[in-house]
Amino acid sequence: MNKLSWAQRLQRIREIKLRGAMAALHQVVARRNDAQGRADRIANASDSLGRDSAKLGDLGPLGEARMLWHRRAAQFGEQVQAAASAATHAQHRRDQADDLVRREKQAAAAARERKAESEVEEFFAWRR
Repeated sequence: MNKLSWAQRLQRIREIKLRGAMAALHQVVARRNDAQGRADRIANASDSLGRDSAKLGDLGPLGEARMLWHRRAAQFGEQVQAAASAATHAQHRRDQADDLVRREKQAAAAARERKAESEVEEFFAWRR
């Protein structure tokens, strides 16, 4: 019973870590999407400025800003990959813990069944 209790505690801790990893993943995805959106808006602004020859001087800073937001989007994308990998590993560990608990329950049930069969055999042997 004590092993089952520790397994359940370990599973609960891993579930909490998985929820934290998933929350971090969602935050990073939102930041990546925001960075990509900003880069796209800057690209659209630079395209519209390209048509107006009077504002060609603004293209340099817009290009730098666009590169900055593309780099940030790439960094957030890497963080998303890392968080997704951590979440996948946490889910795998959770599945393993569930399998361990299931096996322990099956082993305990089999032991109870063997004990009951043994007691029945002893009872009938005693009656003869």
